[in-house]
Amino acid sequence: MGQFVAEVGASRAEMTGERAFHSGDQNFRLGIPLTATITPVEVTGGYRFPYGSTPAAIVAAGVVSYGYTETSDFADPSENVDTRQSGFVLNGGFEFRLHRWVGASADGAVLATSRASSAPAAFRSRSARTTSAASRRASS
Repeated sequence: MGQFVAEVGASRAEMTGERAFHSGDQNFRLGIPLTATITPVEVTGGYRFPYGSTPAAIVAAGVVSYGYTETSDFADPSENVDTRQSGFVLNGGFEFRLHRWVGASADGAVLATSRASSAPAAFRSRSARTTSAASRRASS
């Protein structure tokens, strides 16, 4: 018999760089330091198919919310960016049991979010694909 699974994940990535201006097909660096931060939060639920002689397949679906901020010490507060996008995530993968309480997994995800006009073009993407490998506690 299979098992229902639930997972909550959050992470944060912060990068520093400089503000730029894009005109036509050219980019112009403005020399104004900035800090960009992206904070994704995912909540998924799914099903782990029964273990057998092969790895257990896992399928899941859920919601994702991405927070994006872009700040600069020299910017007017109205020039800073603080936005959030929400969307859906579909996950699939395999879990290998290493021990009664320990498993290793390899999975992938497809994300679909709405467009946010105040965020950079790469962040406004309607879909993204991710892959990951992790170890997790396996229940018996």
